Amino acid sequence: MTRLRRVPVLALAGAGLAVAPPAVAADASATTFAELETYIESTCSGAGSVELASDAVVIAEPYQLIDVGCDLELDLNGGSLELSSIVVAPGFTLTITDSSDPSTGTLILNAAGSAATSGIAAGGATVVINGGTIDATGGALASGIGSNLEEDPPTITINGGDVTARSGNYGVGIGAGFRGSAGGSVTITGGTVVAIGGDNSAAIGSAAQTDPTTVIISGGTVTATGGAFGA
Repeated sequence: MTRLRRVPVLALAGAGLAVAPPAVAADASATTFAELETYIESTCSGAGSVELASDAVVIAEPYQLIDVGCDLELDLNGGSLELSSIVVAPGFTLTITDSSDPSTGTLILNAAGSAATSGIAAGGATVVINGGTIDATGGALASGIGSNLEEDPPTITINGGDVTARSGNYGVGIGAGFRGSAGGSVTITGGTVVAIGGDNSAAIGSAAQTDPTTVIISGGTVTATGGAFGA
């Protein structure tokens, strides 16, 4: 009879085999928009993390948005979230991930009916996208992912995922909104990115009448289409 022998994990690690670290649980899990909103707007302080319940479908009422006033990690976790806009307060960071394997998490933001409002609004703030499928539509004068009208510039980093961002007239797909302050950056290192600018604006960088935003693309697949008279 063959006897099974227990092999300590440390022995495997010492033999040069990779050992995956244990998953870190999110601070909260949400199955409804109300639960998500309560954690992000009322509970999260300083820094925190929240995940959608696996396979959850969370759809907000029209024009509902979430205000982020902490350093927040949002794990789509294979679920689906749909709302008007996510607004990140200046000085804070929103990190979007999707821990499902294969990645099936989806985030849909549609602020097209709200002028000067971005799908993900991050004036003076930072957005990091590491995974998931994100489709963000901003209103005129704003951005799909970036900053609203006359706001401080955003810092946007896309490391992975499938990201589509578009905006209305005088708005940028990804970057600083109309008449925004100088500075900010858009960095793309991976993923599949589609950016569409409104008329008179660029697809990635800055909207009309806005000082240039630094754009660095070092990886991924990027398709950028500026609007009429844009770039």
